[in-house]
Amino acid sequence: RYKTRRTPRYKTMIPTRKPMASQRRHPVQKVIQKEIESLRAQIEHHNYKYYVETAPEISDLAFDSLIQRLQELENRYPPLVAPDSPSQRIGGKPLAGFQHVRHGSAMSSIENTYSDL
Repeated sequence: RYKTRRTPRYKTMIPTRKPMASQRRHPVQKVIQKEIESLRAQIEHHNYKYYVETAPEISDLAFDSLIQRLQELENRYPPLVAPDSPSQRIGGKPLAGFQHVRHGSAMSSIENTYSDL
């Protein structure tokens, strides 16, 4: 809500209440938040296509570039990191029909096979 204060030459709108510090966001940060949300949605979609439907729509290189961009933005803007972000977890649910196998040595993740991105 705004109060109107009359001055001799013009009207001025004055906010009656300032937003709390946690509610204030820089306009650039809003754009970054939207990009992060878009990246998360794209990654979730492609994870589902790859892990559940076994029908990937994009190459591993393109998928890794989405993940890398998300990690870059989250590293630059730590308050925008969400616990359920694809960058905070690994893979998806395993498909039905696979048996559990115990490996002789620990299986390590190769994270990203493209080091020149």
